[in-house]
Amino acid sequence: FPSHDIKGLRGPENGWPERIGESWEISTDAQFPSKIMNAKKPSGENLYLTDILNSDPEFYLGFKIAKEFGSHCPLLLKWLNAKEPLSVQVHPKHSHPALKSNECGKPESWLVLNNGNDEGYVFLGFKEGLTKDDIMTALREDKPRDVMHVVYPKVGDYISIPTGCVHATGPGVLIAEPQYVLPNKSGKTWRLSDWGRLYNSKGEQDPKGQPRELHIDEALSAIDWDLPRGKALEELLIKRLGHQHIFPGSNFNPFPVQYFSKAGLYEYKQLVKKQFSLVTCWEGQLQLISK
Repeated sequence: FPSHDIKGLRGPENGWPERIGESWEISTDAQFPSKIMNAKKPSGENLYLTDILNSDPEFYLGFKIAKEFGSHCPLLLKWLNAKEPLSVQVHPKHSHPALKSNECGKPESWLVLNNGNDEGYVFLGFKEGLTKDDIMTALREDKPRDVMHVVYPKVGDYISIPTGCVHATGPGVLIAEPQYVLPNKSGKTWRLSDWGRLYNSKGEQDPKGQPRELHIDEALSAIDWDLPRGKALEELLIKRLGHQHIFPGSNFNPFPVQYFSKAGLYEYKQLVKKQFSLVTCWEGQLQLISK
């Protein structure tokens, strides 16, 4: 998405790229921590979110989360908006034997916030009528389009991406993406395809460059072959949310959500008692009024 439109950033002259496709909205990742604008200090001094949580993790996160995770926020919230399909990937379970000691699985979900002229799409699982061998052969030959199921989501669609589900976001869809990451670990993504793209040393596409690293064997070993395919998978993993609807979570989606799509004054219902929530605003302005 254009950085100046949504994030209030200014372009290349200030060191920001002209367009930004991924934004980490709320993060306590050691490499990419969120900063807090400190309104109490006229100097505009910023604090890290980690500093705030360290001061009283139980107050901010709730007793249960603080006891298990300390001052780490186990939810990482991203916004995604790509102009080309992102890499085809799968996330393993936390218990996958190929994970290193500093790695974990990464369940995630997609809340569709915008879909231009309804032409944006995502890849979700596999097409119907294919055998496991058909799929594995196509993936090993870097032909994911031959086997992956395409979905044209609507605004308000909430798409579960459980571990073991092969997926890729396509162009034209603005998505809020919560991910579940364990403390002091990096959520692992194994790539099956990057659509044959080549990159130079700066990470820019270059026909003379090199391909990104793929993780074919690890990814194939992490796929959940028991998941249904095609329309049956859509029915299982996609929930259509309307204004003020609440999704309580499911076996495939550990992220409850309440969705607002109209201007006005509304009550926010606590999704999980005695635990924190993340709030994100993708259009207009938001004011939180506490009792």
